[in-house]
Amino acid sequence: MAYATPLVTERSITSLFAFTILLFFFYRLSVVFYRLFLHPLHRFPGPKLAAATFLYEAYYDVFKAPGGQYIYEVDRLHDVYGPIIRINPEEVHIKDSEWFDTLYTGSGHVRHKGERANRANKSTGSVASAVEHTLHRIRRSAFKEELSTSGQNDV
Repeated sequence: MAYATPLVTERSITSLFAFTILLFFFYRLSVVFYRLFLHPLHRFPGPKLAAATFLYEAYYDVFKAPGGQYIYEVDRLHDVYGPIIRINPEEVHIKDSEWFDTLYTGSGHVRHKGERANRANKSTGSVASAVEHTLHRIRRSAFKEELSTSGQNDV
């Protein structure tokens, strides 16, 4: 009499679950490694936890009473690390008026908006939600035309 073994056993499910968990942690560790050592912003000073995850920012904005305290923490970090600091994995903060002309270059320079800022906007299809510079200009020019035909001042 032939005995058939099941294809899926309790042991294979446990092994698959353990492998999935291990894979997830390896992925998260590789993301942290990239942010700390390979990211284009890795050379800027600041807390390593802020460079590795968004948890540093979340703690001060969400969990530290009364909430929304990260702006004060950023000011304190400037006292510790200097005028240019990395405040999260994707942003630097600059507290130096000498950089104004470099950051806000005006027309003639192509700038793209960050994906994270666009997602926070929650206004898909609007002028403010355009990530690409050329798309923003197209949407803004249509808005300017509407204002000029209605007799209002240009934006």
